[in-house]
Amino acid sequence: METAGLCGFRGCQAPLPPPGPKGGRPFEFCPDREWPGGRSCKQLAAADQALRDAMGESISTAELRATVDEFLRAAASLEQPLEVVRGALKTVTARVGDEVTDIAARAEEAQARAAEADGHRQRAEARIAEAEEAARRAHDEAEHQVRQAREEVVKAGEEAAQEVRRAQEEARAATQAREVAEQRAEEAVAAQLDAELSQARAEATRAAAEARAADATQEARRERQRADRLAATLAERSEQLSVRTAERDATREALSAAHARAAETEHRLEAQLERAKSDHAEDRARVRELERELREHRDRANETHEELTARLARAEQLAAQHGGLRQKLTNVQAIVLDQHHDDEELRARLLAELLKLAGGDEGA
Repeated sequence: METAGLCGFRGCQAPLPPPGPKGGRPFEFCPDREWPGGRSCKQLAAADQALRDAMGESISTAELRATVDEFLRAAASLEQPLEVVRGALKTVTARVGDEVTDIAARAEEAQARAAEADGHRQRAEARIAEAEEAARRAHDEAEHQVRQAREEVVKAGEEAAQEVRRAQEEARAATQAREVAEQRAEEAVAAQLDAELSQARAEATRAAAEARAADATQEARRERQRADRLAATLAERSEQLSVRTAERDATREALSAAHARAAETEHRLEAQLERAKSDHAEDRARVRELERELREHRDRANETHEELTARLARAEQLAAQHGGLRQKLTNVQAIVLDQHHDDEELRARLLAELLKLAGGDEGA
């Protein structure tokens, strides 16, 4: 089998296969070989070169073991600080749990106070709505009473005015009738006087004049009786007018009292409404204060939770890194203490383990 040279890794130096049938660059390292840890010859060669660049070309296995021992002692010296860090992380985790529990309790208490304040606010709004409804009903009732009283006053005034006009008309008619009767009586008296004066001259017409005088007297008596009746009617109408006037005055007083009661009711309801609004404003201010405190509690709780979560994640990451580092250092120590391998195989295994260690640090 034709070869293209030896592997470039000093710990391997196996013959390399030739390029493929299509040609191309020749292989520098074994293309298929894997070392413990899944490392290739190319990766181990790079690690070997880095180690030689750092420690020199002439480093021996004893010097490498001494270097590894020193590295292990340095790593062991870090174990106690890491234990301290682990204890501090446990303490921080416990304190974080207590703080989170306390913050959750305060948040629940703030939410309960906010719910209670919201209940106060709803009850205050209900009281305000009831007061406004009562004020509206009282105002409507007062306006209805005022309108009814005004209608009654107007109606009573119109009826009284009509009675007065009728009484005045009847009084004028009675006055006119009395004047006519008096005029007729005067005419009758004059006629009687004329009859008496002319009795001597016209005895024949005496009987007729007496008859006319008697008729006139009878007519005057009837007119006087009618005038008396009209005077009595006028007195009755006047009395009725007085009664109507008294009723109108009483209605006016009742209207004034209704106005006063309506005004007093409006003032009382307005005072109740102002008190309810004041209580409502205080309840709203208290609710806003409780909401602000709740938001502050929630913000502080969220900030504390985020900070503690970050700390806990960092602590867990450090703990995981510490565990992985201890395991890798244990592997390196086992490789160094193993006496059953030659120097090249020991170097290859040690380089592979150191590559794992370096890869783990870069991933962290």
